[in-house]
Amino acid sequence: MRKTFILIGILLAIFSIYMIAIDESYNIYLNDECVYDFSTEKEIEIAKLSEIAKECNVSPQIRQYNFSTILRRDITIYVINPTDKIKEGIKKNIIPTIKVNIILDDIDTTDYISNFIVQTNNEKSIEKFSDLLKEYGGTIYSSYSLELNSIGLLCNELNGKFFVSLFSLALFCTISFYGLRTKEIGVLKLNGWDNINLSLRMLKSILFRTTVPYLCLILMFGIYI
Repeated sequence: MRKTFILIGILLAIFSIYMIAIDESYNIYLNDECVYDFSTEKEIEIAKLSEIAKECNVSPQIRQYNFSTILRRDITIYVINPTDKIKEGIKKNIIPTIKVNIILDDIDTTDYISNFIVQTNNEKSIEKFSDLLKEYGGTIYSSYSLELNSIGLLCNELNGKFFVSLFSLALFCTISFYGLRTKEIGVLKLNGWDNINLSLRMLKSILFRTTVPYLCLILMFGIYI
């Protein structure tokens, strides 16, 4: 039973690290607006892309991955036609090993590209942007959208099932833990322990077995980053 409580602590730590990693992976974007990823069959000149962006009031992003691995990233984002809400510089992150450098309108406009993203919640602007790209000859080879919502990620069905399963396991183990220690509880009651103090004693033992592995893994994660 003790090993089960240790396992619960380990699972909670892994899930906490997972949620931090997922949330921080969203921080490589400028904001929480919908992400549209474009890949055109024909390369387009950045100067022309800038003209189309201004007409549609969108801000295409050219992303340069200088280094990328698990929870360690160095990304430079060149923003074309930036709005006033987009700030230049290093974007702050909880995880210090994730570095996102935002550069506004500082790119060689004579270069040609075929991959870029646009962030906006205005579907009409995206539709117009896509149509103008096609008119230019930049047939969209592939595109997809991604909604950024950390709260939605936390409350999705899979995570809900995980929490319910973990809670059920913890409840079952707690009841079993009390049941297996009836003799100890009886002896303590004979020595004057009341129900409140007995419950606190058992709870302290359970929390210790769960918290220690949880804190150890979180500490190791903190050292890693």
